[in-house]
Amino acid sequence: GGPRPMSMLAPPAAEGMGAAAAAGPLRRAGLEVELVRCLEDNYCPIFHHEVSGATLVTDTPDATPILAALLARGWTPTHILNTHHHADHVGGNMELKAAYPEVRIVGPRDRVYDYPGPYPAAGPQK
Repeated sequence: GGPRPMSMLAPPAAEGMGAAAAAGPLRRAGLEVELVRCLEDNYCPIFHHEVSGATLVTDTPDATPILAALLARGWTPTHILNTHHHADHVGGNMELKAAYPEVRIVGPRDRVYDYPGPYPAAGPQK
């Protein structure tokens, strides 16, 4: 079958988050998105680029459902993007890093809750 954007959510939640409107433009860009529900009130968007194989996990509230989604789709995460340092955004980093040692974790250098690197160097990136 084809891409299943935001399929980890019940249809009303996915529709409320604009899944139908986003599906076409994402597919045209070669992207698939899995929106994974974590904890009580968090979601983890996983973006996969079909051509390059790059897979970006955005925040990691809980590794268990994220790992299940990655395995179900056959995706290997290449990057974890942490939007900020709160535990409900970085709580699954260590377990995901253990499962996928090559994954690069990108997030703010200034943080309260510890999470693993590598962190990007200060200044422009190449």
